[in-house]
Amino acid sequence: MFNTPGLNWTSTTVPCPFGDLCLGPPNISLNMDTGLIDSRADFGVNSDDDNLVQWRKNTTCSPIITDGYMKYGASPITGMENTTVDYAAAYYGFGHYSYEGLNDSATENATYIYTDFRDFALIDWNSMVSLYDIL
Repeated sequence: MFNTPGLNWTSTTVPCPFGDLCLGPPNISLNMDTGLIDSRADFGVNSDDDNLVQWRKNTTCSPIITDGYMKYGASPITGMENTTVDYAAAYYGFGHYSYEGLNDSATENATYIYTDFRDFALIDWNSMVSLYDIL
């Protein structure tokens, strides 16, 4: 039996954290906040006062525009003969990422890349990880 049957959290609408990239009205983003969660009071972890932990999760969810920011394609994988994977690469300027093994220069400096590589990976690889890469 849990010490607290459910954790309290609040939700509010907040301005888009990405400026003009959000879809819909300016205050459409959803913010969810747990406030401080206590390891003893909320989770029932029996520990002395010196080892108590308080934790907080605050998340903002914003649907963003993809038109003009995405590139889709297929690329062979380095070291895997006759294997081509499909990818979707997003370019929002918040990072510089390259997916190792993709032989398509269009994926360089992407903010994140999604591939179907695991559909072709070895069974040992697939058993320990999620089905798709979200980077």
